[in-house]
Amino acid sequence: GGGLYVIGLASSNRRVEDLGLHTVESVALGDLITASIKIVAGRARPYASKDNARNFGFFRGLKSDDYKSFPSGHATSAFAFASVISAETSHWWPDTRWIVGPVLYGAATLTGVSRIYNNQHWASDVLAGAAIGTLTGIKVFRYQHSHPDNRLDRKLLRAGVSVSNTGSIAPVLSVIRR
Repeated sequence: GGGLYVIGLASSNRRVEDLGLHTVESVALGDLITASIKIVAGRARPYASKDNARNFGFFRGLKSDDYKSFPSGHATSAFAFASVISAETSHWWPDTRWIVGPVLYGAATLTGVSRIYNNQHWASDVLAGAAIGTLTGIKVFRYQHSHPDNRLDRKLLRAGVSVSNTGSIAPVLSVIRR
């Protein structure tokens, strides 16, 4: 996401800049939610409690990484990234949704499966992380597109948007210097 944002800035490509910024927002927000839940839930990782998937302890996540299994942060990040990229590209090019979505969500799923395979998470950790990431990404996308002139976009996107008298949104082609 950060790389996309920098590429968009360097090339004055508003779409790529927008995509990078919204991806970073989604991943950061999803990770914040996930980190908070991990600390409170205090679920033991599979390698720490091999036979007990119900090993939760209130605020035990403060003690050790061994008790920060639920939900999966890697799955949250992967699905947040996938959902924003998929939503943005489907918004710009509707015919691509049947290519971009399955590829991105498939890669995000492989991220979650690898966490289970490597004995870092239970399947329910990955499912919860996937849900948080997907919902966060969709909410960020919807908010940013329903509020195109929000404070964050005004501050961080060099090429702004213009709202016409009819209420339609159009990208400004010139670069705004600050």
